[in-house]
Amino acid sequence: MKEERRFRAIWPLSDIMRELALDRKFWLLLILLFGAGILFRLGAVYFNFPFLHGRWLYGNAAQSLAERGDFKIATYNASEIPHIYSVREKGGEFLEHNPLWPVLGAGIVALTPLNGFEATQAISFLAGILVLFLIYRAGRELEGIELALLSLALAVFSYLLIDFSGNGSFYIFQGALYLLFLLLWWREENWKNTALLGIIAGFALLLNHQAVTLVFAYVVHLIFFKRLGFKPIFTSMVSFLLPAVRIYFPWGLRNYFFIGNFLPPADMYYVWDKLGFARQAEGDIITYAPTLATYFELAKRVFTNWLPHNLYFINRQLFVLAPLVYIFALFLAAEVFFFKKFGKLLPLFLILGFHILISAAWPVTKFRYFVPMLPLVFLAGSYWIMGFVPDRR
Repeated sequence: MKEERRFRAIWPLSDIMRELALDRKFWLLLILLFGAGILFRLGAVYFNFPFLHGRWLYGNAAQSLAERGDFKIATYNASEIPHIYSVREKGGEFLEHNPLWPVLGAGIVALTPLNGFEATQAISFLAGILVLFLIYRAGRELEGIELALLSLALAVFSYLLIDFSGNGSFYIFQGALYLLFLLLWWREENWKNTALLGIIAGFALLLNHQAVTLVFAYVVHLIFFKRLGFKPIFTSMVSFLLPAVRIYFPWGLRNYFFIGNFLPPADMYYVWDKLGFARQAEGDIITYAPTLATYFELAKRVFTNWLPHNLYFINRQLFVLAPLVYIFALFLAAEVFFFKKFGKLLPLFLILGFHILISAAWPVTKFRYFVPMLPLVFLAGSYWIMGFVPDRR
């Protein structure tokens, strides 16, 4: 009897000691993962150089804004890049891309001895660490600690996420904004939360037009899945879209007055060139004159060529970039959409799905477009895997 009472007295203490041991292992693993992630990303900063046009362009714009207070830059080969205005008459080239990345870089240039490219490298490094933190938080909120650690480990050792955390490119920051949007979407309770989602979407659009993904994902979810009445849908739509439009609108006005278009035409120039559409040159002004027939040809090319071929390319690459995990993410996607297991998974797949569609509809799906996809794929694949691990709790 005494032995039994003694055993009962010691049993709670043994439980506590076991929990403390598990806590120590958890914190040790978490520190090791974040430490490895930081070390790998520092290596990416060291080994990357500004040899690509996009990285050079944004670094140049950041330095121009910090030193001269304007976005007037010089392209590395202006003869190959069309302009809707005369570069000679304007006294240089205006930035025709999104401004958020060089604005952030300009702040670093103004406060440190770094040049424009080094500043964007520093921001991409910080964004890479932020992605690790956000994917861990998303895993915790989606399922629990085990899912969070697995998805974090996948992100830590992903060579694509490592490289883009040190090469000065903004795509890793786009991935961070996707994860932040997803986390806040899961916590949406009132119009203030909805407005905050709109603010994130607005800044994401100032980073990259591809981030219209967030707008499509939220609006489709609101209209087709929430099953609300007209008034709540309208209120949520206004609360979401109004801040997003207000954030982007000043940049659109700047484009209109300096370039002549509310949306810069640089991206569409690329599309017309890939379509084989002839340029019209007058001095150093190069324009296109699309007609209704041109847009029909564009739609035909998108749906019969670019979209199917790029969807195949995207799926093939994800099997390489996220081996096994992508297969499990596909299994989970089938369960979510065919068996209507929505909940927190639906927003994740809507963001991922629209990003894939927008990337595939482009003439060429660039390798960098995969960077914002991977954290979402890691979360989805990890969720499916953890569903088959017994006694996780």
